[in-house]
Amino acid sequence: MLRESLGHIPIRNWIENNSTYITFVLFNYLLKVKWMEPVKSNLDKRMLSELWLCGALKDIDELPIGYTRTPGKVYVGNKQEPTGHIFAMSGDEVLCITSGEFISPTDNTLKKGDRISKLVSLDPSHIFVRGELAVLYGNVKDIEKSYGLKYVRG
Repeated sequence: MLRESLGHIPIRNWIENNSTYITFVLFNYLLKVKWMEPVKSNLDKRMLSELWLCGALKDIDELPIGYTRTPGKVYVGNKQEPTGHIFAMSGDEVLCITSGEFISPTDNTLKKGDRISKLVSLDPSHIFVRGELAVLYGNVKDIEKSYGLKYVRG
C-alpha cells in the first residue's frame, strides 16, 4: 500500500498496463532489424519475445519507477560463455522483454511460441505472456533458480 501511495505500482501491473505499448516497440524494432538484415529467415518463426530484439528496450520511453536500462550478460544453464544482452534492473530485480531468445537458440525445429511455453512450464510466476509478448521479471536469484538464466550487470 505504501508503494502505491508513493506512485509505485507492482511490476506485474506495470507490465500488464504497458503490454500493448511494449509489443508495439518490439514490432517496430523487428521492422528495423528486418530492413537491416533481410537474410534472417527465421524472424517470422518466433514470437517477438523469442527474438534477438533486446535493443528495443532503448526505445521504451518510460521504464517502471526505479528501473534502468542495463547492458549486461546472461549466462544460460552451466555454459561458461555469456551472451551480451540489454535488460532493465532495479536493485536485484530484473525485467527482460526477450528472454525467449535464450531457450534453444539454434534449434530451428521449434515452433513459434515453444520457447516461451518452455519458460512458462518451468515457472509461470515470473513471466507475463500476452500475444507476441513475454516479459520475464523478478529477483535475479529466483530467475536463475527457476529458469537457469543468470542476469549479470556489465
